Amino acid sequence: MFMGLVKRYLITTYLIISLITMGFVGILVFEGIMDEGSVDAIIVDSKGGGHYTTIQAAINGASAGAKIYVWAGTYYENVIVNKSVTIIGNGTKDTIINGGNTGDVVNISADKVTLAAVAITNSGDNFMTCTDAGIEVFYADDTYIYDINCSNNCIGIFLNYTNRFAINDSIISWNQYGIVAYNSNSNNMINNFYNWNSYTGIILYLSSFNNINNNIISFNSEYGLEAILSDSNIIKNNTCNYNDDGMDFYSITSSIIENNTCNWNNYYGFWIDSANWNYFINNTCCNNDEGMDIFDSSFNYFINNTFDSNRWYGMYLSTVSNCDFTNNTCSNTDVGLSLSDSSQNTFQWNNYSNNRNGIYLEWECSSNTFFENIIFRNTARSITIESRSNNNLFYHNFIISNTQQASDQCNNNWDYNNEGNYWSDYTGVDNGAGGRVAGDGIGDTNIPHPGPGMDNYPFIKPYGWIYPGIPASAIPITITSLPYFANY
Repeated sequence: MFMGLVKRYLITTYLIISLITMGFVGILVFEGIMDEGSVDAIIVDSKGGGHYTTIQAAINGASAGAKIYVWAGTYYENVIVNKSVTIIGNGTKDTIINGGNTGDVVNISADKVTLAAVAITNSGDNFMTCTDAGIEVFYADDTYIYDINCSNNCIGIFLNYTNRFAINDSIISWNQYGIVAYNSNSNNMINNFYNWNSYTGIILYLSSFNNINNNIISFNSEYGLEAILSDSNIIKNNTCNYNDDGMDFYSITSSIIENNTCNWNNYYGFWIDSANWNYFINNTCCNNDEGMDIFDSSFNYFINNTFDSNRWYGMYLSTVSNCDFTNNTCSNTDVGLSLSDSSQNTFQWNNYSNNRNGIYLEWECSSNTFFENIIFRNTARSITIESRSNNNLFYHNFIISNTQQASDQCNNNWDYNNEGNYWSDYTGVDNGAGGRVAGDGIGDTNIPHPGPGMDNYPFIKPYGWIYPGIPASAIPITITSLPYFANY
């Protein structure tokens, strides 16, 4: 028994010592000691313990493909990287490159440069032009940056005609702008922090085929992310909270905006202008002034988005056409969905509940189709149609327990192929009155409902339009969770 305990103790001690030893060797390798004999390994130490005391001198003396290890210290210099080298520091708390408030701190003009484990600070800060950056990558491709801290610069990182750039696991905060991509394509920005910048966290301008994934972009004074004249980008899994706007898009096409969270922004979760042929999927915009505003846009798809507890609008559309809105939720706001001068859009399986107004067609909206939506418990009106908004179609909707079920001051259609909507306040019966068909689940008395020119074929029960053999569970949205329909 005693010997067994001793053996276990000795084994445990050996493992601990081995781990400590391996960690020490790892430190030595990181510091560059293990590479001193290598032709391609260059040590920079500001205290004189390496091959060079400045990073620039090391680059000037390096050949293409060299690895430059920068030991702990503050390096007051403006570094020009004009060779394909790898520069690795001793960590963002220990290796600091300080540009002295002049020009770019690091300017990369060669392809295939890697930069890691350094802090970069104090670029030039000309407020009027703001062209100086912590890192500028200029006409250079295949740059890889990871584990850096880029702060107190005019622009944290400036991509200028740069392709296949990649950055991950880095902090780009407390700059005027976080990262700006200009005429730069096929870049990857993954797992980074872009916070507390004076203006915008990420800007894409004339930049396409970029992948922006899993970043935190919050507490910026203007926009979290802004994409302008930029196409075919994938923007996924990002958090844009506590900015003025979460994400702004101007003149974008063929992009996928998916699984982003834009909450608690001062104005808009999403602002979209002149956007065509894009997908907005599974995004969340809550507790903003307005959830998503869309202007002058066509042929977009909005699927499974959530807009909850915004102050004025869940979604606001102006001059929007030929878009599909499917399975979105707009709840707990002043107006769940508002349309102005918008036409030929389709709204299916959406939920407009617990707002003051559910759906509001306020000005010259035509030929929009609303079917199989839930409009539930809105405290003023469920659906309001005004100001020359004609030829819109509403059918197969659940219009339930609203203070005023609907108000239509124009000429619209409330049924299609002799099938209308389900209204919780409809009191007519399905008895074949007026030569109609008895027992078909459609009311034959007290029509049209709720008033002249409206639904001539109201359903007696919810899901009355589901064909035999198709369960209600096959519909993407369900009303069974609503208190009114707990028994269906």
